Amino acid sequence: MRTLLFTAAMMLLFISCGEHHKAKNTIETFLDEHIVAEEYYVDFNGVDSTWRVSDSAIVDMRLSAAASGRWKDGLTFSERDASGKLMYIRGKVIAGKDTFMQTFYLNPDLSGVVAIKEN
Repeated sequence: MRTLLFTAAMMLLFISCGEHHKAKNTIETFLDEHIVAEEYYVDFNGVDSTWRVSDSAIVDMRLSAAASGRWKDGLTFSERDASGKLMYIRGKVIAGKDTFMQTFYLNPDLSGVVAIKEN
């Protein structure tokens, strides 16, 4: 029984680490394409999921991000999938002399950024 519990715990740990790594890579690719700052550093927290973000909230977050001046013109996002589920990860972004907290909402397979929320 102990071996089974240990194996299950280790599998969850590896899956979690894999999700974190994939989310981090997706966000860094997004930042490379869209952030105004030429150099940046991001410190990420863990990945989690939610179904509590409405479509209108996504529109509001996208508009707010576009108006913030931190992102290049033509800011583009991935579309939300039909499940309504979003993954999210919070990050502290250091870009030049600015430091700001963001929540990045990603599609469930962690392949694209759907919205960004300023914290």
